[in-house]
Amino acid sequence: MQAQTAITGQSEPMSKDVRRREPVAENIPRGKRMAQARERRGLTQEDVADELSVSNGAVGQWETGMSYPTRENEAALAKLLEVSVSWIRTGRDDNPLDKTDAEILNLARKMGTRNKGRLLKYMKTMVERDDLKH
Repeated sequence: MQAQTAITGQSEPMSKDVRRREPVAENIPRGKRMAQARERRGLTQEDVADELSVSNGAVGQWETGMSYPTRENEAALAKLLEVSVSWIRTGRDDNPLDKTDAEILNLARKMGTRNKGRLLKYMKTMVERDDLKH
């Protein structure tokens, strides 16, 4: 059995341990990226519509590529979805997280609200201490 590689487009033998790779965000249509980011945040189209004061239909049209949000709504959407406007537009992030920042963010997302508050307070204290040292 043969499989095409995403990078070279050439066929190579498939092993028994084939893992499905996530498509690169740049190769995903803009609307689909928005939908995936929304779903990762556990939000419905209605949640987004309410937060941005737009109709459910508008959010649906953005996600199907039938229309795009205004710049103002795009910025608000990026903030709500915790992504950059650049990522929404292109699938590339102007300021990607390094490995440690990404790990901190992923762990924080798994925490309950109470512990997130504690973590935030602790992190602010650590930043203040670092500021005092410099």
